[in-house]
Amino acid sequence: MNFFLRGVLVGLLISEIEVSQAILCKEASLSCPVITRNHRRLKGFKFKTFHLASLISCGLLCQRDPRCVSTNFRKVFKSEGTCELNDRGALLTEKGNELEYDEEAIYTQFYDTKSTTSCLNYNELLVPAASCLSANRCGVCPPVPLGMESGAIFDSQITASSIYTDNFAASNARLHFRGSKNPLRYAGWVPKVKNTNQWLQVDLQQTTRVIGIATQGRHEFDQWVTEYKLQYGDDGLSFRVYQRNGYISDTVFPGNKDRDTVVYHDLNPLIYVRYVRASFPLSFTHVSPVPLGMESGAIFDSQITASSVYNDNLAASNARLHCKGSQNPLRRAGWVAGVKNINQWLQVDLQHITRVIGIATQRRHDFDQWVTKYKLQYGDNGQTFRVYKRNGDISDTVFPGNKDKDTVVYHDLNPLIYVRYVRVLPMAWKGTIAMRIELYSC
Repeated sequence: MNFFLRGVLVGLLISEIEVSQAILCKEASLSCPVITRNHRRLKGFKFKTFHLASLISCGLLCQRDPRCVSTNFRKVFKSEGTCELNDRGALLTEKGNELEYDEEAIYTQFYDTKSTTSCLNYNELLVPAASCLSANRCGVCPPVPLGMESGAIFDSQITASSIYTDNFAASNARLHFRGSKNPLRYAGWVPKVKNTNQWLQVDLQQTTRVIGIATQGRHEFDQWVTEYKLQYGDDGLSFRVYQRNGYISDTVFPGNKDRDTVVYHDLNPLIYVRYVRASFPLSFTHVSPVPLGMESGAIFDSQITASSVYNDNLAASNARLHCKGSQNPLRRAGWVAGVKNINQWLQVDLQHITRVIGIATQRRHDFDQWVTKYKLQYGDNGQTFRVYKRNGDISDTVFPGNKDKDTVVYHDLNPLIYVRYVRVLPMAWKGTIAMRIELYSC
């Protein structure tokens, strides 16, 4: 089984995982149609890259993928290499070939002989001969994902130690998941607490053979886990920390170095378990969202203005995240506009050009009044503004707002913006226009 983890840290942990299962295979005697070239690689046709320990593992991943025709494997360190899957082979003739020289690389090409000879799995076709790695590896099963990416593993089977907000739930921790807009889900799990006691767990429902794990970083930002451990168990209560053969201490798995490259590790020994936890993230690369000061007061009242206010008790300066009002002086919990139309706005002057990477909103604390949809505007002089558009959006981005009193709804800005003035433009609301906000940098 492969266990794939998509791991990230946003000043918090974020992870996505996949789990896969191996089939019990029968060795078959077959001369597989494969050719290799030492110190050579094919350039320009890779469609996937993995960090793996061996050429064998690289070939097995090529077996799994119907697009894969050849591989470039390059040893980097003793226990680490780079595997590139290519969607075509090289033209190899007596007069020359398309391969370039690379001292550390090994090029492997799988011939399509149109032969009916196949590797067998208990007399059933397992993989075509064109996908076999070598004669003594025929019949070796490629890892079969158990369903994190496909959805065969349900959301209810994926839990975590904590979550930052519902937008970063444990069920978002699926390999290659890039988020969704409706409902709003970000690409990865984020715990509420940033420490090494956090974990992400998959309940496989029954005892399952686990043979490997792969990880990715977060798709939208430069955030990933660089080292982690595994735990496993049968009852969901007691867990063992995984140790590789030959190790007397807990195995620390190397994690990721960029956003999307999949880093795969075989488990040797493999394990038979029901529960698997990706845990103890030991180190990570992250861009921590840092509040700019709406909640803390670092942003002064004079920097917060609005198109209108319902009364002085509901002023723009009350629009601070988690503000619950005060009695002396009397201040209500949130800004409430004096007019109910889509021309209203709440503005924050950051005093100087500032990197803004996210926004969080809440509804009014003491009444059932909140903004359900809004847009953002930004500018440098307080007079001319641009409407924010996310990458991939043709029209102005409309952000989902709130649904209840105090739940914080957070949105990353991708692309981030460098601005002095930020405006929130309510587009739809319940009861009336009322909100509390925070802006984030890093």
